[in-house]
Amino acid sequence: LLYWDRRGLGNVRLFSPDELRRQWGEGRLGPDALAISAEQLRDALRGRRRPVKVALLDQAIVAGIGNLYASEILHVAEIHPAARCDRLTRAQWQRIHAATQHVLREAIRYEGSTLSDGTYRNALNQAGGYQNHHRVYDLAGQQCRRCEMGVIQRIVQAQRATFFCPHCQRR
Repeated sequence: LLYWDRRGLGNVRLFSPDELRRQWGEGRLGPDALAISAEQLRDALRGRRRPVKVALLDQAIVAGIGNLYASEILHVAEIHPAARCDRLTRAQWQRIHAATQHVLREAIRYEGSTLSDGTYRNALNQAGGYQNHHRVYDLAGQQCRRCEMGVIQRIVQAQRATFFCPHCQRR
């Protein structure tokens, strides 16, 4: 077993089934991002004043969206990552939900993203393939492939890198 945490933020623990339920059971994790409805997602986030990108990373609200995928989801949905949750429309929440389903299913199909540091490998020690389909993540300075007008920008939100196209994802 090799555990490599390039940012030094993770840890590994073994839990008995009872400990797991106590630690991460009911109320600790939000519904799975692939199982939540558009209405549930909107209801969980719409009253919050936080930027939508930061809110999507909160595993207590919706589980399963990591930093890389949050940037990708918001690009597909054409939502600026700094847009506040409490200012998004029903139509924007529906786009975020549809983009979440699309991006996560696509990432699963390509078996995840192996970045340049090579930290992610599957159980057979093979690289994922989704990094070849990134729209914005880790592409700062490159032209947006969707609009071909914007240049992908990198900002920091809640100590995490966020990537977006200022042309496609206007505030």
